[in-house]
Amino acid sequence: MEELEATLQELDDLQRSVCELTSDNEKLTDERTLLLESLCAQTKKLEHARLQVERSVSLNEYFTQDCA
Repeated sequence: MEELEATLQELDDLQRSVCELTSDNEKLTDERTLLLESLCAQTKKLEHARLQVERSVSLNEYFTQDCA
């Protein structure tokens, strides 16, 4: 009988662990989603800035060439 009670207690403990880990996993999944969205937004901003720099360099080269 004691062995059965110990087994039931262990199962109960394991079930609690599963619930806690499931909750942690859901939170991490949400955080991962937010981080990926932020990364995508920052990547778009970086690409836009890169294109602006390329245009500025091209214009600078064009006008510098004209003056020479």
